[in-house]
Amino acid sequence: ALLFAIQTLQATDYAARAGAIAREIARTAPDVVGLQEVSRIDIDLTPLGLGTVVHLDFLPVLLDSLDALGTPYQEAASVLNIVAQPLPGISLQDFDVLLVNPRRVQLTAAAGRNYAANIGVVAPGVELKRGYVMAEGTIGGRPYGFASTHLESGPGLDGLRAAQAGELVAALPAGVPVLVLGDFNDIPESPAYGVMRQGGLVDGWRALRPGVVGFTCCQAPDLANRVPILDQRLDYVWVRPPAGWSGELEGRADRIGARPADKIEGPLYPIWPSDHAGLVVTLTDEP
Repeated sequence: ALLFAIQTLQATDYAARAGAIAREIARTAPDVVGLQEVSRIDIDLTPLGLGTVVHLDFLPVLLDSLDALGTPYQEAASVLNIVAQPLPGISLQDFDVLLVNPRRVQLTAAAGRNYAANIGVVAPGVELKRGYVMAEGTIGGRPYGFASTHLESGPGLDGLRAAQAGELVAALPAGVPVLVLGDFNDIPESPAYGVMRQGGLVDGWRALRPGVVGFTCCQAPDLANRVPILDQRLDYVWVRPPAGWSGELEGRADRIGARPADKIEGPLYPIWPSDHAGLVVTLTDEP
């Protein structure tokens, strides 16, 4: 299983995909970017005589790709979600990261925190501890709050995801418009979705693309499927207008990286930039 995972990692060529993701970001030029599954992978199997060594840190590769396009982004904060060191020589760390465009966003505060509601240790050396990244700043002199998260995945965990969403809503800064980005691992009308709506947040896709399905997940694990096979909407941009605001959201919402033309050449076959489509929400009448 480990060798198969290493082969998949090599076939899906993160360096090439980071370039494609950077181009998507550069084309849409968002003020804030929420990233999930930002991995740091270290594998050294030489003591087992297999001669396999992998050292890969996703975030610096992506930031370098953005810099090369003349579109620099700055890491606001990150949170460590998963730690896996099941065997000597094998280490995986999984982060959520919030990026900001420093030309547009002036940060005043940023931090990453783990949820109190979490699965925890599932095996020796393997811990699941989801969390969120929170930031505050100004865009064009107007104050905003930002958050990004990746709720727990897996069937039968609706209650856990709802509890995590509740912690997130309770932590959002008061008195300013807030944008929450993330992979919620749950569909519209799920308990977690309900918690977000009850917290006064508006589903950006539904508000701006009413009646459009907008699936964002998931391509095949090896990213080799020829046509999109997205069949769930798990990724969201939520907007919480300030108290007393009674208008409708105006702007546009788009999926990116979901068309066959978005595929890039991989080492063995054409691959998708990610197993999820990207989601971009642009507000033209900002609350």
